[in-house]
Amino acid sequence: MQTIGERLEEARKRLGISVREASEATKIRGDYLQHMENGDFMFPLPDVYKRGFLKIYGRYLKLDADKLAADFNAQSLSSSRKSRQETRDHLGRVELTGSGAAPVTGEEDTYEGAPAGGLDSGTLTEALGSGTMIKIGAAIAIVLVAVIGLFWLGHRLLSDSSSENSTAAAGNTTAAGTTTPDTHSTTPAAKSIHLTFTASDDISRLTVIQVADGRKLYDGPLTRNQSQPVDLVGRAQVTVTDAQYLTIEQDGKRSAIGVDGKVFTGMHSFYWPPRAAGAAP
Repeated sequence: MQTIGERLEEARKRLGISVREASEATKIRGDYLQHMENGDFMFPLPDVYKRGFLKIYGRYLKLDADKLAADFNAQSLSSSRKSRQETRDHLGRVELTGSGAAPVTGEEDTYEGAPAGGLDSGTLTEALGSGTMIKIGAAIAIVLVAVIGLFWLGHRLLSDSSSENSTAAAGNTTAAGTTTPDTHSTTPAAKSIHLTFTASDDISRLTVIQVADGRKLYDGPLTRNQSQPVDLVGRAQVTVTDAQYLTIEQDGKRSAIGVDGKVFTGMHSFYWPPRAAGAAP
């Protein structure tokens, strides 16, 4: 039975397409495509992105994308089980041979004259040596002093900030007790925006982050024909694994993800709303 990588490589060569051409068409890095064709899925990305890339590449090569994703899930589960089993085999089986006896691990890891009940504080000091104990104590003292110093510095900074804010507020108050408007501020308040993200086909992952405070407004998949409303203040950073299936509706106007009439495909990251009217996301 062919592996996932063998199926991908065979389909690409059958279509007469190079890895570079496939990368340009799918917007997936060429080294990621090469890793997948080699059956190596250990490149540094979460499994949800690897699965999304695999489905995009499979559709591009006219393969069954859902079957590839299912095989990837099964392979990942098998690798996880194998890793756990190897860890258990490495640790070995601990057996107790009797009351007060030392655990048997298959290797001789004791030394002559070691006390059966372990090391007490006096034995530990003797084993490490007084010089080592002094160094350990000095290191602990240095760490404690550093922690106390950082706490004191943070407290001073917070106190100074509160004092400055109180002084500014007092300066804007007249003798009659009324507050003077701040005539120096020219930054308008951010506008609340309502968006609706709609998927025309399955999207592996959509992430919407509010730029002003870094708060995640949505992070997850979208199924075919699913709509996800999002309310935000200011602008949002949007990352999507299948940009060709995503549309955004704002103020009754629905837009695809693209520029100059060309719709983006594959994984794409952009800001919304665009800075200028009519600009691409």
